[in-house]
Amino acid sequence: MTAKTRLATAQNPLVQEQLCRRIEDIGADIKALDEAIAQIAKQRGTLEERIHRLMTIPGISRLTATIMLIDMPELGHLDSKKITALAGLAPMTQQSGKWQGKERIAGTCIYSAGDLHARPCSNPF
Repeated sequence: MTAKTRLATAQNPLVQEQLCRRIEDIGADIKALDEAIAQIAKQRGTLEERIHRLMTIPGISRLTATIMLIDMPELGHLDSKKITALAGLAPMTQQSGKWQGKERIAGTCIYSAGDLHARPCSNPF
């Protein structure tokens, strides 16, 4: 349950006050982290350029572009076929000898729910 959800149902004024402070603190922490990430990106000029290039795509915000580059630092360095495979969007055919399987979307960058280290990558930060 989030602090905002609890605040909506809290009856006690003391609890409401504590939840409001917690929500404000979380907002301040998020803002500080966003500023730190932006500062790192500005220090690394090529990273900032890559973020701006991704932001030219409709629907891609600064946050989305930054996350994409953190998860896939290879963006901008590989061709489109390799990027789609990396992102897990390219159909891959499974076959061995005479056996042939179906084409499935497969890749090396999509994380399963329990495995956050499914793909080793170099973090730009």
